[in-house]
Amino acid sequence: MARVIRTVDAAQRRERIRLAIVFWHRFSITLACSRHNIQLPLFTPRMAEYDEWLVTFVKGLQLQQRADGLRRMFSLLRVFGEWLSWLKQACVGWQCKIGNKTYVWHVTQAP
Repeated sequence: MARVIRTVDAAQRRERIRLAIVFWHRFSITLACSRHNIQLPLFTPRMAEYDEWLVTFVKGLQLQQRADGLRRMFSLLRVFGEWLSWLKQACVGWQCKIGNKTYVWHVTQAP
């Protein structure tokens, strides 16, 4: 009985090690393809653990691309905000009409 249990444990250990090596192989190929901007490969047979990891990896890549696109817009907004604050400090009695509204900044001291 003990010999049967040891044999089953050894078989399970070998299977886990085999799955870890297969996962590592797929993981390394996926990272290399991503690094070189090559389409991500589809492996057969399917492996549930790898598929779950791949979904989160692709979501992370999409988030990085979205952040890169938003970075340009927010840097322009930041520069515009700094320019506007400089105008507020540099101009005495500056006003601007947009449509029906008039925007006025009164600075008490000129630089």
